[in-house]
Amino acid sequence: MGDYELMNIFDTALQKYQQHSNTNNGNREKYRIINDVNTILKEHFPFNTINCIETGGSHNWKDGMMGLYYCYLSNLSNGVFHSVDINPSLHSKIIESFNTIDSSLPIQHTTSDSIDFLSSIDFSPNLVLLDSWDLDLTNPFPSALHGWREFEAIKDKMVSGSIIVIDDNYMKGTWIEWVLGVDDNGHNIQEFIGVKYPIVGKGAHVYQWIQDNDTDWKVINKPIAGPKEQIIIQKQ
Repeated sequence: MGDYELMNIFDTALQKYQQHSNTNNGNREKYRIINDVNTILKEHFPFNTINCIETGGSHNWKDGMMGLYYCYLSNLSNGVFHSVDINPSLHSKIIESFNTIDSSLPIQHTTSDSIDFLSSIDFSPNLVLLDSWDLDLTNPFPSALHGWREFEAIKDKMVSGSIIVIDDNYMKGTWIEWVLGVDDNGHNIQEFIGVKYPIVGKGAHVYQWIQDNDTDWKVINKPIAGPKEQIIIQKQ
């Protein structure tokens, strides 16, 4: 497969994701994020076949259904897409969500702790989306620690050139209107939270580790203060 064919795969996957997102009143912020990721992958991804893992199984459009984009990438390049989520009640829903959108998409979903799953796989993915353990800005450390442990479990199984995308991060200087709960009248209780650390999110420990150490992983995007960002890293 030549560079043109690979570029076409990325553009086609993005177009298909956008079409389904528009049809299902999808999350516009998630489309913006997917579009940014697509731009980075087109520039940096070196393989013809895309074998992908998503942690935290996609199953509804309110959350963006982001795994659909990665599933299309794998399918269009004759690769394999794996999804893993710890919640057993979502197992059938995740598979059904993909099949309802496009029955031609082969999805392999496993109900398991993502760290256990990543530690036990017997194949080498070259594209991984880490998107489990929801971020809570009032207590961001459990999500960041889980993201680090996922990274530790998979980083040595990936070959040079492989890419990891870590979802849900905010850079220093960002202010976020965060929903704390719901009052007795059903109205959201909200608070503006400012990010004072260099980064807060699922990829916080991974990002800081790469910045502070001489590693074989490099951050290949340029996350900025303001929007929700993904941390995209590549093995050198």
